[in-house]
Amino acid sequence: MAQIDFSKLPDWKSFERLTADVLEAEGFRLLSEPSVDRSGVDILAEEVFASHSGASRLVRWFVQCKHYSTSGKSLARKEIEEILYCFNPRSEEGLLIVADTDISEEASRVLREYSHDKGQGRLVKIWNRRELENRLLRHPALLEKYHLAHQKILADPSPFSGVHLSGKRILIVSDSSPLSYQLFSTLISICESVHFITVWQYASSLRCELLLSDMLWSSHDLTLFFLGDSFGVPIPDILLEKLTTTAEAGKALIMFPFFAWAIHQGCYRELEKLVPVRLAKEPKREQLWLKTSRIMAQGDLSQLNDEAFVENQFVTVSPNNTHPITDGLPQSFAFIHSFEFLELKDQASVILWDTMGNPLVVENKRFDQPVLYVNSCMHNCLTRTPILSPFEISGGYAMLVANMVLWALGLKGEASISTGAA
Repeated sequence: MAQIDFSKLPDWKSFERLTADVLEAEGFRLLSEPSVDRSGVDILAEEVFASHSGASRLVRWFVQCKHYSTSGKSLARKEIEEILYCFNPRSEEGLLIVADTDISEEASRVLREYSHDKGQGRLVKIWNRRELENRLLRHPALLEKYHLAHQKILADPSPFSGVHLSGKRILIVSDSSPLSYQLFSTLISICESVHFITVWQYASSLRCELLLSDMLWSSHDLTLFFLGDSFGVPIPDILLEKLTTTAEAGKALIMFPFFAWAIHQGCYRELEKLVPVRLAKEPKREQLWLKTSRIMAQGDLSQLNDEAFVENQFVTVSPNNTHPITDGLPQSFAFIHSFEFLELKDQASVILWDTMGNPLVVENKRFDQPVLYVNSCMHNCLTRTPILSPFEISGGYAMLVANMVLWALGLKGEASISTGAA
């Protein structure tokens, strides 16, 4: 993936205008336009946080823009202390720092200390270079407007370089997300037998029996099930039986959210032994109220997190083990997605964590063949901003998906698995 070159912006005023445009595109309402510095204020904006339970809260943000890309320096402690000095006497509930550079660990520590010890419940949100870049990728018109799209941005959608899956049979059950379609279109070019079932085909049990029974009773070396946006559509018994018999027959299975959430609601009890995770009973303090952005805040904000899953969240992944699934992955990569807050069941082994400490890829060791739970999907119904497929814009994520498929099919060697926390 080509990185966005923020140094192409001529000055800090252009960066402030870009930030204002990104805020509007991401669903914020601007209360003030960028202008000459007014007592340290760059932009004032409002954001509505919403929950599936119906709870919502309006937050006014004091926005600080830092255009440091031309300096090559990270945002340091001194700059953060100056920002906090300006923010402290103000009435806004939240502080949003938008920077086209990284933020030093010392500066991050100052923000954490302020948020938890001195901020009196006020919110602190950080968009560093990587998060700003991921958000901008969702708005090509802005890349064009500010001349930041100097070359093709999207990642190569075919991460299976030089691979041909001769003799393999694969089944994909789709939630109609671009991720599932892109994976299908990629696999069909390297594998003679890839069956594809959409939610609209299995939504009716009768239609499923009439049209798909012969496909479902066929033997597949690997089955991938994307629940995502289709979590509200009941899964027919014939399809549930396909999942259970697949694992019991020693065939590979990869599941995507929201199976853990559905089981928590009392659905699909027959899948309990397949799903190696459960919803976290109490998400960590720093994980609460993450409906659209990472926030550090004092106090209990869990009234907006009843579902124990989060949408439209920016995360980073830093592989640090020797499992074959991590082979060739970048030292660190980032993307925006939706996921569940999860805890591990017995015989669950984490292959990858995200940097928030939430499991991203978990293996169920109960079975001889790979049964994986991938805690990543594209569901997003709480904001108007779409989630682009991570498979499309994150080279690291695309390679991860390819590695999972190849390993599940027995085409990558065994190695030790990380079971410790991130």
